[in-house]
Amino acid sequence: MATKFLGGGEPLLSVRNLKTYFSQDEGTVKAVDGVSFDMMPGATLGIVGESGCGKSVTARSILGIVDRPGRIMGGEIRFRRQAARTAEPAVDLAKTRRSRSCGGSACRHPSSGSISCPIS
Repeated sequence: MATKFLGGGEPLLSVRNLKTYFSQDEGTVKAVDGVSFDMMPGATLGIVGESGCGKSVTARSILGIVDRPGRIMGGEIRFRRQAARTAEPAVDLAKTRRSRSCGGSACRHPSSGSISCPIS
């Protein structure tokens, strides 16, 4: 369920408890471990932090382009099309399966306008 904000709007992008891990011979690197935030339509969101804190891995997780051996291990990445004024539900990008025609990146399907994002 999307969070309601002042003005009654819902987030365009909602990330909840995102976890992206990298398995190594020495153990597991928890590059992103429990990140949550919302991005409202028309707003600007800045993600800041120290070098190596997971900013780029967070962005790559949202886009579905995490390099191997990285994997999205949990959480939700929900995208609501801004133009959608109907009761159409948001798309959970973290649960959408990879389409081979996408070449490993997020795809917009021309006929439906829906978004899919690969996870490995």
